Amino acid sequence: MLKFSLFENHLTSEPGDYMAVTTDNVSVGREEIIDRMIRSGSTVTKAEALSVLEEYSRALEEFLREGANVTTPLYRISQSISGVFEGRNEGFDNSKHRVNINIRPGSRLRDVRHQI
Repeated sequence: MLKFSLFENHLTSEPGDYMAVTTDNVSVGREEIIDRMIRSGSTVTKAEALSVLEEYSRALEEFLREGANVTTPLYRISQSISGVFEGRNEGFDNSKHRVNINIRPGSRLRDVRHQI
């Protein structure tokens, strides 16, 4: 269950408007996810799952370094560049420009949202 509290919304001009802020929700990482995977009677061992996830992460990082967008049922990762370019021929300059990694939910995460 997603926990939240309501706070007065100072970003709107309507008095009595409130916004929800999520609170006290548990954070889980790779270890907890793998423990959940193997708890359900999977034939995959914890060591195998850790190894596969590490290889998956490395492959994903390589694709991103190559400038690729990544689309899976869980997420879509794209890249963008921010900063001002002074003219058509200016190249990328780390001191003025920044590469952004943008992550959006894929179809499976969009479906989960409706089940929370």
